[in-house]
Amino acid sequence: MTDLQFFATSPKAMEDILATELKQLGAKNVKTALAGVAFEGTLETAYTICLWSRIANRVLLTLSHFEVNSQEDLYDGIYKVNWFEHIKPDDSFAVSFNAKGSEVINNTHFGALKVKDAVVDQMRKKFNKRPDIHLTQPDIRINVYLNRTQATLSLDLSGESLHRRGYRDITLPAPIKENLAAAILYRSGWPALAQQGDSLIDPMCGSATLLLEAAMIAADFAPGLLHESFGFFKWKKHDTAVWDSLISDAEQRKATGLQSMPTIVGFDQSRQAINAALLHIENAGLQDYIHVERRDINDAAPAESWQKGIVVCNSP
Repeated sequence: MTDLQFFATSPKAMEDILATELKQLGAKNVKTALAGVAFEGTLETAYTICLWSRIANRVLLTLSHFEVNSQEDLYDGIYKVNWFEHIKPDDSFAVSFNAKGSEVINNTHFGALKVKDAVVDQMRKKFNKRPDIHLTQPDIRINVYLNRTQATLSLDLSGESLHRRGYRDITLPAPIKENLAAAILYRSGWPALAQQGDSLIDPMCGSATLLLEAAMIAADFAPGLLHESFGFFKWKKHDTAVWDSLISDAEQRKATGLQSMPTIVGFDQSRQAINAALLHIENAGLQDYIHVERRDINDAAPAESWQKGIVVCNSP
């Protein structure tokens, strides 16, 4: 397979952790930038990162770079891409547009409209039919980043942000995002500690985000296994065979990892928090591997039988 150009986005100050993770997942020519990491690899590399990255928010496949000195330049740069290679005339799409330091386009809504017009006009001219716009669940997500006069056009392979693992009840408040929790655990050295069987306690576990991320790391549980959909599922160049192989491998690794889990325990004084934690743990299918109970922090001591380990929490 030919190497392609990608950009994985992340929260600021987490770029170095993401870069290390991407290298471990097979990315080449990894270079950190503000709020993300550029890298190269095959389509299989990108699929692997979508499935396994615990830090990234999105994985973008770069389609083109072009200069924008006028509104027409933006339209023309988008129009030059053969969109029929990526999307069918009766599919839907959404556009994410961001600009920094541009003197010609500083309104993100206007920029997104110009991109949308170029795609729709091209498809209508070729097929006398136009794809629809769907802002929440499109078949294809188009991303454009305009930095002064340089535009980067990408396809968003992620779909929904990768930090949303799929176990959280979205109606409940989330004081810490899943990828931030994973970054804290990486920084703490938890992956190595979990491998040697050390315990982990969160004495103020809230809705169990840190516990769940710790358990998934310990179990070699790919976070993408809980996703119902990715941005490449409706993409015309999606390689189903490669994806199915990666899923099969991840399922096997998870099954093996769950056979030797360390002690992972959470306490919280709030009954509401414990109820939320139990719900999220069940949603992830990890109810047999994480123990939570209502307990005041003054009583949050480990049992003598537990192996030594670490305390980690998102304290109020």
